[in-house]
Amino acid sequence: MRIGVVGVGAAGVALLTHLSAAAARTWAGSEIWLFDEPANLGRGMAFGEALDAARINTRPDRLDLGSADRLTFAQWSGSRGADVFDLDNDPVPRHVFGEYLAEHVALAVNRLRRQGVRVNVVPERVKRIEAGSRGALRVRAAGVTTVLDRVVVAVGTWPKPVAPELERHPDFVGRMYPLTDTVRRNANCGSIGVLGMGLAAIDGVLALAEHCPQARIVMASRSGALPWVQAAPVGRGLGTAHLRHLTVDNIDRLHRTRRLRAESLLDLLRADLAEFGQDLDEVLSGHAWEAHWRDPVANVDDLRCHHALTRSNAALNHAWALLPARERPGIRAVLGARWMRYRVRMPLGTWRQLRELIATGRVVRLDRFVGVRADDGGIAMLTTDSTVRVDRLVNGTGHGAHLRTAGAPLAGLVRAGAIGVDEDGRGLVDETSCRALRADGTVHPGLILLGAGTSGTFFLTSALDVVVDQAVRASEYLARDLSGRAMAA
Repeated sequence: MRIGVVGVGAAGVALLTHLSAAAARTWAGSEIWLFDEPANLGRGMAFGEALDAARINTRPDRLDLGSADRLTFAQWSGSRGADVFDLDNDPVPRHVFGEYLAEHVALAVNRLRRQGVRVNVVPERVKRIEAGSRGALRVRAAGVTTVLDRVVVAVGTWPKPVAPELERHPDFVGRMYPLTDTVRRNANCGSIGVLGMGLAAIDGVLALAEHCPQARIVMASRSGALPWVQAAPVGRGLGTAHLRHLTVDNIDRLHRTRRLRAESLLDLLRADLAEFGQDLDEVLSGHAWEAHWRDPVANVDDLRCHHALTRSNAALNHAWALLPARERPGIRAVLGARWMRYRVRMPLGTWRQLRELIATGRVVRLDRFVGVRADDGGIAMLTTDSTVRVDRLVNGTGHGAHLRTAGAPLAGLVRAGAIGVDEDGRGLVDETSCRALRADGTVHPGLILLGAGTSGTFFLTSALDVVVDQAVRASEYLARDLSGRAMAA
């Protein structure tokens, strides 16, 4: 049996970690092919750069690949003398987690090889994946086609699409990562625009501010909202906070009684927020954000609420899978950009850096942003009452979800019908194994998707715990497949 893994970042490493844990001598002679660009192989684009400005935006206990016989990230970092718990003052650079991932992929490859599995590494970007009529899959990279029985596509995220005239403009940088490229392209600019105000945009702003000290940086997004701020749980009594209403058991109870709807799911969330003195409509308002931004640690109940909500990903994804399709738009409408700004937060240490840059005028946050004009005269960022010209504009918007805009190889598989999509163009998979659902609704036996490509089936796809859960499901399917073929032989 021949398995390909396209994309060996966090999701690909998690898959290999769990697959190697199940490896047996009966797998001897099987082949695993790993495809990724050299700079990303074993780390991923977001964790492969040695730029300290790009920091981890979550607690160390949430940075775990879920393997019982491997060190957690906190244990691994502690064994190297690194203090990974100081989100308030000095969040850990992303490349440190990249080193953790690289060590895990090396351990996984060695374990597989000891069981007789031939592991082949192709340090090239995959240009195309073709799904044959008889089940075989063809992966094309560096002008060479590799025929495989199973292919796991774990290519990470991609930016949201922009207008064609902007995409083609020489002063437009289409994606924030890799940050080293973004910094290099803006090294001599006097003014730099950044589209987006999420965590990726903030990573870029901090890197540009550090490495392009002459530049004035202008941030803008249509929502106008920066993320809320999280604080370290140590010393604040946050560790005991938990959710009592938005749980898998309560969701299953609603489903069994045929009462699971968008509104009943949101009622569970509202009830949990109320336990911490929070109100859903209030936290989504600009007034609440402004008060929070002035002093993020003043409201301890808010910090406890956020700490509890970090454990809600599995419940939300479980509910999403059970919700009738007609109910799902109601969830996306309420839990949209402003909710994600509330739920997915920047560390307190990052907030301090950004606030200082804004206070000194190095960074400007545009209000009432309406769009961008790109022409032969350059690029201008537009508000309702002003025009701000910039030397270069960087796309730091959130993750794209529509597979037809994902580029190769996912878009090609959608066009061929090998991956089905929902009405919003989001990828559909079998929830139990993450195998792609074809356009005709049948399960593709050999094509597995992890991460952003599954957002038609999973509500949340970018959080590490979600990706690890998907990797576990996929690895269990592949392990059964490998073992079953060995027994049949």
